[in-house]
Amino acid sequence: REMEELHFDVQAKVLGDDSGKPVKLDDKEIKGMLIRLLEQRFNLKAHIETRTGFIYELVVAKGGPKLGPATMDAVNGNFSDRWSGHTLQLTATKITVGALADYLANRVSRPVIDKTGVEGRYDFTMKWAAEDSAGSESMDAGPSIFTAVDEQLGLKLRTAKEPVKTLV
Repeated sequence: REMEELHFDVQAKVLGDDSGKPVKLDDKEIKGMLIRLLEQRFNLKAHIETRTGFIYELVVAKGGPKLGPATMDAVNGNFSDRWSGHTLQLTATKITVGALADYLANRVSRPVIDKTGVEGRYDFTMKWAAEDSAGSESMDAGPSIFTAVDEQLGLKLRTAKEPVKTLV
């Protein structure tokens, strides 16, 4: 019970090479660094284990995708989100559906696997209500993220069970 009540903020800086350029790390490297930090700073023992767990599959909804083709000449895709009251607006430029799945995983706190088969890069805007305001009486709160993905993007998040790498 005591561990449930304790909270820690951890700030970490990744040391790069002498060029001064930002270091790009993949998820595997970040998880490895997190495990080492937990072991060194908190004397915890941690490892990655594969367990069957719930995920979301991102699939094409009835009526097909409603994604507009990318119009920008940017090399890399870009996400920009902005709060307005209880509503979050996501503007995506030159984004793949796989990158959208990764973004959504951070918003729904569960892995999201792209099962759409949709290729290419797209521009789109999507609006949805913050989790704590979805049931509020405010008329401007907007739809849930699940409804927004379906109605605004023509995609759907459906629950499934699959092996998931888990920090133990």
